[in-house]
Amino acid sequence: MGRWATCARRWSAKAVVLGLSLCCLLGSGARRAHAQSAHERVEGARQKYDKHAQESIEEDAKTLARSKKPGERAAAAERLGGWGRSEAVPPLVAALTDPAAEVREAAAGALWELGKLAEPARAALRKALDDSDTGVALNVAGALDALGVAPAELKATYERGLASRDPDDRFIAARGLIGVAPGTRLLPIILDDVRRQAASPGSENLKMAADALEQLVATGDRALVPPLIDALSGGGVAVRMAIVNAYSTATQASAFVPGFIRAIGDPEPTIRRAAVAAGRYVAAPPPELKAAVDKALKDSDDGVRQMAAMVVNDFQAKALRLNLDQAVRSGQGVAGVQAALERASGQASGGAVGGLIETLRTASTERARSQAAASLAEMTEAADVVAPALVGAIVKDASASVRAAAGHALAELRNVSNATGAAVVQALLQAVPKEQDGEARAAGYRALAGKGLHVRENKEAVVAALTAALQDPDPDVQAAAEKGLRFYKR
Repeated sequence: MGRWATCARRWSAKAVVLGLSLCCLLGSGARRAHAQSAHERVEGARQKYDKHAQESIEEDAKTLARSKKPGERAAAAERLGGWGRSEAVPPLVAALTDPAAEVREAAAGALWELGKLAEPARAALRKALDDSDTGVALNVAGALDALGVAPAELKATYERGLASRDPDDRFIAARGLIGVAPGTRLLPIILDDVRRQAASPGSENLKMAADALEQLVATGDRALVPPLIDALSGGGVAVRMAIVNAYSTATQASAFVPGFIRAIGDPEPTIRRAAVAAGRYVAAPPPELKAAVDKALKDSDDGVRQMAAMVVNDFQAKALRLNLDQAVRSGQGVAGVQAALERASGQASGGAVGGLIETLRTASTERARSQAAASLAEMTEAADVVAPALVGAIVKDASASVRAAAGHALAELRNVSNATGAAVVQALLQAVPKEQDGEARAAGYRALAGKGLHVRENKEAVVAALTAALQDPDPDVQAAAEKGLRFYKR
């Protein structure tokens, strides 16, 4: 249990140290600001801090070696770990053989906190791994793990911890065995700790427990899926949130789709929002998940609705990438690629992006369509849905000003995937040279040379088109082509 007690006291010690160093800096700066440069003041504060740290380490080392009270020695060991300095290692190594278990446990925890700085203690730590006290041995194992010792080498010690009556010991042991022992054996212990920490108001260890749950799920053990989905039915908001967040770390998040759907119907808005957001980690969203997210578009909570709109766009982008990749790689030609782009533009719906695309396609005024195009340039989170819509406007809109606005927007759009970018480039190569309006033609070439499009597969064709555009009679087109060629020749 010492590792957990150490956490709170360790941060208290660090806060004291930080406060002292800040006081030194501010005090000296206020008195001598007129005579010292900023560098001198900072250097002076650093030197005072170093001096104070060294004096404190020496004082704590004396207490650790000479005090007759185990509690005082343990507190001194914890403070030594909080300084984050290599000078603290020798007295802590000596304390690993202290007659009091609480002191040995505190010393091992302090070395754990020091991380790589505790390298000189490696041999002493290995020897202490067989300590008769389980709490001491677990902190020693943690310190060795921080030094890079393979978890498998520490398995025997962690196995001891699983049998401990102390719930903190059991949690530390279970966390140390992640990836070494069967996940179903560790899950009940880690889940119990999540519940225990969530039930303690102001607990500083809830995040530690939730992180351990995420690490366990990230191992990809499929046997964890049923019990983790069942676990969503019990516990408070913090527990349910930890479980939903853990779902998203799974290497195959699709296995947790039933859990996502259940959480999307949770009575707590923060859980619903997290569940909807986590759905984007499902590589190939099944119809039932899409239906649940679509339903969330009408949720009573604004945050849930906004997140659902973003995820709907993400689902559409995934489908688009698949369709475009098939169209490009199957050799369907320009017509097939343009058809895929047009389908993607027509299928976009939901949220701000869907509304803007609908405005771009159907608004009666040129101004409304142009403004929609300009706004779409900022929708980078749905770039694979936005790009086809802009290409559609470049190719088909009756207004030259709208075609130009769409070209400028496409030139500014970022985060377009490789498959979508390749399809967009093929469409632009066909449409832009045929554009009759000079401004729209210049915008089209600017889009063709835009940094947001991936043109590796069509680079030669793009360079050839830009080179030909240097002979265009319109100076704006020439300037756009010249700028694009500079980008490709870098």
